[in-house]
Amino acid sequence: MLNKKDSSIEISQPFRGISKLSRTVDYFVTSHSVFAFTFASVSLLYPQAFSLFCKTPIISDSVTSDCIRLSSPFIFGFALFAYKSLRFPNEVRYEIAQVFAVSVSLATLVYLFVQGLGRWNNLLLLNSGVFAYVGFGYGIIVYAFGKKAFDREGSGTDDEKERFLKYMTSMV
Repeated sequence: MLNKKDSSIEISQPFRGISKLSRTVDYFVTSHSVFAFTFASVSLLYPQAFSLFCKTPIISDSVTSDCIRLSSPFIFGFALFAYKSLRFPNEVRYEIAQVFAVSVSLATLVYLFVQGLGRWNNLLLLNSGVFAYVGFGYGIIVYAFGKKAFDREGSGTDDEKERFLKYMTSMV
């Protein structure tokens, strides 16, 4: 179960922890990574897809499309950072989750702000909902469970996993 990354740090493998809570967190982080990678790919390759959320069309050859494309490397960075964090030590994963909790929650607030500007249709709320779900999930992991959520060696109990799942499904 343990894989030595170097002579001084042992890191357990994702999805193989004794703690069911840590495995649930691994699945959550993986889903965040997949969502962010997909979002970044659409942003880079087909930015006009965001017309779905906009009251006016976004054309490929526009400043709007350029801005969407310019954001894609940062979104790819979030996706890859989330993915790579699965193999980081528990303490580092906790710190990264704090950053994601704050930044994705901030993104949700920005979504809600721009929704109020009148340039976006109500479908933007679906996109906002995904960001809210990810931000809320990281917030629950960090603030309700703390560092033990990342401990694959057993400090997270089945009751804590059930409590996390209850929090997350209450949003749906």
